[in-house]
Amino acid sequence: MDTVTDYVAAGSFEDIRNNVTYLNEPGYAQLVRTVDLKKKFTNNDSIYVDESAFKYLWRVNLNEECIVLPNIGANIGEVYFVEPSGLPYDNNVLGPNAILLKANEDTYFAFTALNNLTFQKQLFENVGSSGQPKFNKTELKSIQLYMPQNEEQEKIGQYFRDLDHLITLHQRKNIYFYEKVTLVWEQRKLGDVLVSLQNNTLSRADLSNEAGVAKNVHYGDVLIKFGEVLDVSKEQLPMISDESILTKYKTSFLQNGDVIIADTAEDTTVGKCSEIVGLNDEVVLSGLHTIPYRPVEKFAPKYLGYYLNSDAYHNQLLPLMQGIKVTSISKSAMQDTDIIYPKSKEEQTEIGNYFDALDHLITLHQCKCHLLHKLLHNDWEQRKLGEIAFSFEYGLNAAAKEYDGENKYIRITDIDNNTHEFLTYNLTSPDIDLTDAENYKLAEGDILLARTGASVGKSYIYRDSDGLVYYAGFLIRARIREEYDAEFVFQSTLTDKYNKYIAVTSQRSGQPGMNAQEYSEFEIRVPEKEEQTKIGTYFRILDHLITLHHRKYIYILKSP
Repeated sequence: MDTVTDYVAAGSFEDIRNNVTYLNEPGYAQLVRTVDLKKKFTNNDSIYVDESAFKYLWRVNLNEECIVLPNIGANIGEVYFVEPSGLPYDNNVLGPNAILLKANEDTYFAFTALNNLTFQKQLFENVGSSGQPKFNKTELKSIQLYMPQNEEQEKIGQYFRDLDHLITLHQRKNIYFYEKVTLVWEQRKLGDVLVSLQNNTLSRADLSNEAGVAKNVHYGDVLIKFGEVLDVSKEQLPMISDESILTKYKTSFLQNGDVIIADTAEDTTVGKCSEIVGLNDEVVLSGLHTIPYRPVEKFAPKYLGYYLNSDAYHNQLLPLMQGIKVTSISKSAMQDTDIIYPKSKEEQTEIGNYFDALDHLITLHQCKCHLLHKLLHNDWEQRKLGEIAFSFEYGLNAAAKEYDGENKYIRITDIDNNTHEFLTYNLTSPDIDLTDAENYKLAEGDILLARTGASVGKSYIYRDSDGLVYYAGFLIRARIREEYDAEFVFQSTLTDKYNKYIAVTSQRSGQPGMNAQEYSEFEIRVPEKEEQTKIGTYFRILDHLITLHHRKYIYILKSP
């Protein structure tokens, strides 16, 4: 750090008393305390100083980017990044009981480093154990930080600066959104609100990627490729070349506002749907294993697409699903499910636009995830997963039974496709004597990898909060060596590089598959462990945000 200073660096306590007088009314400058930063200046007890005191306290002038750390009291460990543009007053100086830091390289990178668990642990080791907790500048300077080269600092710092900005926007959108939702909602049966259209049964082999007489929406694209809203003008849809189809399905040509539901999947994603928008003069039909619906009354664009994919609605489908290896749902089963919506079209529009903007935000976050892996490889070492993990083990060869209240069983289908979290709404237990199954019990940081089927490559990291969990036979457990950060390794399985490796390596004559040896050959570039931990922690925060995205509809469930 280029500068490490504080309020008392101005002089002795007697000198400070003689030169600094606190003012309750606005003066030349504001005295910024950590409580002001913590409350983001929403408190009404601000303190000010005159011009003479401001000049006397020049060492803690907040006229450029800096970092502030409380060094006395219960707030020790908090870290604040301060920008002059974010302060409410023209002139500002730091108050007592805090240390001001200025970095000689990238200040925001330093800010992220000080939020790191490694730094926090060292900090608290220096906190006095008697009386009120505190530390001083000398103790702070003794803490060692891993700092990459300047260029890499700037890249990481800029990444996290942008990321934090986007998270702030997300939070602000949430506040705005919750304030706007009214309590005037309708509740109707799906069969009363939507009427079904006819779908075709054309397979992928019957479709063309070049030319044809109509566009086709295939269920596989609804499940994997398309989001809640399908903008026909922006997506490349496969084509139907058979002209007789136009006559056969003339009454089922799709319109803007229609929704297409996938009625078959390999897991509980069955029921995922896309709402049609952006359709002009072209002919679009709903394809194999889909249920197309048209609203009886007009809804605002995008509302139905987002609502029907929400947990509030989709959870109604879970007990209606049938099948073991392949899961399906029927139109008749869906007829009695409930649909709720605001009466106001304006509010429907606002909700649709809000979620559309939020989706864009999440996309930006995901893009930044991929970008980080491109930016931070300057001096990183390349390691195979087989070097990073000290064992690869196959899971239990046992069927599942009703959950016994203690022993949880995780299978491929129990890992969420989007969040990679353990799904807990339909818990099971291994149907086997667990006396000799100790080796199949997951430990903190264990990573599971799916080894067969359409979900090959799907990953999950075990955390103690998931409870006592045994893993099934179609999963491979990678146990990570202590010199590597398991969270960082897990995040490497969420990258484009990993997905491409799986797509190429898993090719089989039958269904795709991966064995332990093939997983062990996957290459990961890794920095020092401290930096691994920092990046892994931030990605975990990002994953939490993404999870919020997938649970963003919870307010609908609470609405009458």
